[in-house]
Amino acid sequence: MVGLTSFAVGLAATRALRGRTMAENRVHLEPNVAIAVTAPTLCVYVAGGETEVEGRALLDASGNRVRFELLLPPVVVLATGQQEAQLDMNASAALAFALFWRQCMIALQADQNVWSGLWRSFVPRIHSLVSGADLIELEKGQKIPARIVELVIEPLSEPSIGAEPAGVWAELLAAMRAEGGELSVLADLLQTAITGTVVLDDWRADFARLGLSFSLGEALGVGLAEHGAGALLDGPAIVEELADPTLTEPQS
Repeated sequence: MVGLTSFAVGLAATRALRGRTMAENRVHLEPNVAIAVTAPTLCVYVAGGETEVEGRALLDASGNRVRFELLLPPVVVLATGQQEAQLDMNASAALAFALFWRQCMIALQADQNVWSGLWRSFVPRIHSLVSGADLIELEKGQKIPARIVELVIEPLSEPSIGAEPAGVWAELLAAMRAEGGELSVLADLLQTAITGTVVLDDWRADFARLGLSFSLGEALGVGLAEHGAGALLDGPAIVEELADPTLTEPQS
């Protein structure tokens, strides 16, 4: 899936993981250039998935996959209290990756910070987990061990078109602006993408979400409460007067 929700899921995951695993700040969201892996590194991708669509309700098509690539150099040095442990990937890869993924789960599942909370809000349900081992070639002849963890998720739907950001979307924008720098600029772009150039009436935003024509809503009188019904009641009003029973002639 491609959309604002995919971006939100990837951003929340990346920020929640940053500084919380052996990858430290080497956490990348969908990198499209080669990355030098001289220390533990983590890459996050959000794409793929398939969803049944009812009618034209594309905003509710939320099938998605989140892919975590855990990359380790040939030797990993980890602090253990006052000492350091060296894990050689030829002998201890299984343990090193188990520790790495455990740190990821703690950051996403248990941490109580803004970004971890946003991840859990945007991903209320995880359907399945698929994992595998791999060797990734960084340069010709140079390969490093990797673990691929893919989550099939059911995230939130896309935000409504032409409506002011609310709820978790407003929280995401606030978190992005609090970070400052590039994320603050991206927050402005994201808000514009959600609201559009014109803020729509509530009923028009609902119709846009379903892919329905505004003219259909007008024909059904959906917007009457907002604009008043007087314009549709032109012409003389017809009032039926009830007869006074005391003046009614008796029937023969």
